[in-house]
Order: sequence, then structure tokens, then C-alpha cells
Amino acid sequence: MLQGVSAQGVEIEVRVGERVFLAEVEQSATGEAFVAVLPATLRMEELNGNEKYCYVGQTLPSAAASPGTIHAGDIMLYGSSCIVVFYETFSTSYTYTRIGRIADAEGLREALGDGDVSVGFCVAKSSALSDVRNPKMQGEAYSLSGARATSGSRGLIVNGGRLKGMKNR
Repeated sequence: MLQGVSAQGVEIEVRVGERVFLAEVEQSATGEAFVAVLPATLRMEELNGNEKYCYVGQTLPSAAASPGTIHAGDIMLYGSSCIVVFYETFSTSYTYTRIGRIADAEGLREALGDGDVSVGFCVAKSSALSDVRNPKMQGEAYSLSGARATSGSRGLIVNGGRLKGMKNR
């Protein structure tokens, strides 16, 4: 992450087809690590008629606990590498690490549908990260991890905005 940037106040867009839902990221090591890998599009699989999940190719910090109740719109980490988006509210004895929560989950179930689906995650333009600026970096591009970016880099920001003309993968 960039120096002085945390997940506090960070909103992400969760895009399913034409629908966009805003989610607030949990202020935690897990939330920060998730934001650091954005933007990302995940092919999520259906499970139990209440969630979509995807095992990602890297581990994220976890601090699993039993939430007791899962709420529609919860975005959780199962284990250390499985991202889960819940679209139904129900009781559970499983343990998860909270990544964030979609504030208004109305229509989420319909948008996600019954089968597997592609879900895009990116930092929202209105997010606290959009205010990150450093005059010493004028004209330079940096990833969310703080590394100097090249044309193939993901999650680029330039003086607080997404770098135009650069391809995100």
C-alpha cells in the first residue's frame, strides 16, 4: 500500500453486469490487502443458493471469526484465499474474515443470478484513495503497493486518479 493509506473510508465498486454496488472496506489488514490487488474481475461460482465464491491465486491476511449471522451484501474471506459475496441473510457456524459490506444489497441476488458469474471489484472514484496525491510523484505512475508502475501494471493511480491509457488486467 502507499505510505499513509489504509482501508479506512475506502469504498469499492462491485460490478455485476450492468449493476454497480458500493461496498465499504473493513479497516483491517485483510481489507488493505484486498484493496491492494484491485482492480480485479473474479469468475465466482454459486454455492448453497446464498453465495458466490472464488479461490484467488494468493493468500490474504485472515483473522477468522464466527459472525453468527451472514447478511446479504457481506464480502468475506473464507480461509485465506477464498473471496465470498453473500446475497442472502442466514445463520452460520462457519468462520470468515470480513473484507467489507455492500451498503445497499437490494437487487444483488437478481444481479448475481443462479449460476456462475463474473464480478468486478475496483476502488470507487469517490473513495478516500481518490484523494491520494504526492507532488513529488508528478507524472509518475505507481501501483497501490507503492511500486513504480509499468505499462502492464494493475491498479494504477497517478496523483489520485486512475492512469488513462494504461491497460488494467
